[in-house]
Amino acid sequence: MFSFAVNYSVFERISNCRVEEVDGGKSKVICDNNQLYFVMSYLMFVMFWNTEVLKNIVHVTVSGVFGVFYYFDGPNSSAPPSPTLSSAKRALTTSFGSICFGSLLIAILQTIRYILSALRSDSDDGLMAFLAGVAECLLSLLEGLFEVFNKFAFTQVAIYGKPFITAARDTWALIKNRGLEALVNDNLVGNVLVMGSASVALLSSLYGYLFLKLVQPEFYQKNESLAVFGVIALEFMLGVAMMSIPNNVLDSGVTATFVALAEDPQTLYRTKPELFNAIANQYPGVTENVRGVPVTYD
Repeated sequence: MFSFAVNYSVFERISNCRVEEVDGGKSKVICDNNQLYFVMSYLMFVMFWNTEVLKNIVHVTVSGVFGVFYYFDGPNSSAPPSPTLSSAKRALTTSFGSICFGSLLIAILQTIRYILSALRSDSDDGLMAFLAGVAECLLSLLEGLFEVFNKFAFTQVAIYGKPFITAARDTWALIKNRGLEALVNDNLVGNVLVMGSASVALLSSLYGYLFLKLVQPEFYQKNESLAVFGVIALEFMLGVAMMSIPNNVLDSGVTATFVALAEDPQTLYRTKPELFNAIANQYPGVTENVRGVPVTYD
C-alpha cells in the first residue's frame, strides 16, 4: 500500500490529468499519460496477488492443523509437538511457491476485472460499456469457481505437501468423483457461517444501542440520531470483522476434513472409529475413497 501511494503521487504530477465538462453539465477526469493507467493496473495486480497469498497462507496453515488431527491419534502418536507452528513453517517454506503460483491466477482475474470496471466507468460508448460489464460479470463467475477450486487444491497442498500442479490434478479428480457433495458442503457451511456472523453483528449492534441508552455519553446528548446510527453501524462492522477469524478457521477445517475423508477414509476409521461410524451412518459414501477403494473393517 505504501508503494501504491508513492507511485500514485508521482504519476499524478506527470500524468497531465485535468477535469473537463461533458454533456449534461457533468465533469470528467481525463489523463493523457497512458503510463499512469499501466502503473495503476500493475499496482492493483500486486495488491490482489499479495492479498491472495496472505489469505491462502492462513488457509494452508489451518488446514495443516486439521490434517494433523485427522491423521494422528492421541498425544502418544508421532504428531508434531506444535501442529500450528509446524503447519505455518511448511506454508512459509516448502509450500510457499505453490501458494504463490496458485494465487497468481486469481490475482490476474481480479486485475482484468479492475481494468474492465475502469473501462466501463470511463467509456462514453454505451455498447462498449455494456460489453465491458458483461465481460466483468463472466469473469466474476469464473473467479468464484477458481476460488472454490483453489481452496480444495490448497488443502491438498497443506495436508499432503503436494506441488500445486499435482494438487490441482487430484482436486479435479475429487471434483469429478464427488463434485456435488463438495459444492453442497461448501454452500451449507458458508450459509451457517454467514448466519453466525450476522447474529454476532446484530448482538453487537444491540449492545451498542443499549450502551447509548443506558450510559448516555456526551456525544449522544448532542446529536441523538447521528450517535445511534454511527454506533450501531460501527458495532455491526466490528461484529462481522470479529467473526471473520473463527469463520475462516471453521471453513478451512471443514474443507480439510472433507478432502482427507475423500482421499483416505481408512485412516479416520483406524484413528477415530466412533467419529467414522457417526459420519458413515449419515453419509454412506464415505466408506470408499475417491479411487473406489473401500474401507477395510476389522
